[in-house]
Amino acid sequence: MGREVRRVPLDFDWSLGQVWPGFMRGICDEEIEYAIGAKWKNLGIDEICKQCRHFGRLAGILESPEGCPSTKINPPEGPGWQLWETVSEGSPISPVFATAEELAQFLANGKGHPLGAPPTYEQALAFVKAGWAPTMVSCNGELKSGVVAIGEHTRG
Repeated sequence: MGREVRRVPLDFDWSLGQVWPGFMRGICDEEIEYAIGAKWKNLGIDEICKQCRHFGRLAGILESPEGCPSTKINPPEGPGWQLWETVSEGSPISPVFATAEELAQFLANGKGHPLGAPPTYEQALAFVKAGWAPTMVSCNGELKSGVVAIGEHTRG
């Protein structure tokens, strides 16, 4: 559980903070409603299915435009860099960036980490290159962002 860097297409457009349905136990059941979010709860099955098909199109797992996704799947891969949380099932929490350095700057600017001061650019870049960090760690009785801890550990 923590923060993970995923390589996704530069035009990947899954909503930030929305669980990727491919990480759910099932695709077409009440969990898709949870993944899509409460805003869809009162819109009915047609809107829920519309979002489920959108997921299927992005993931490349629709047999037909009217069909339902039939399998669990990771987000599509690409050249972009995106920060995901893995505390829940997994959802993107940053825009997609063209370079690792841009994602690191996003983190250094105070985005995407849950605790304390933001990482320095160097710490953030070390994390981006490592690809994963726990949400937080305890070092000598002090809680700190896992992103910062990975950066400090990598720096030595």
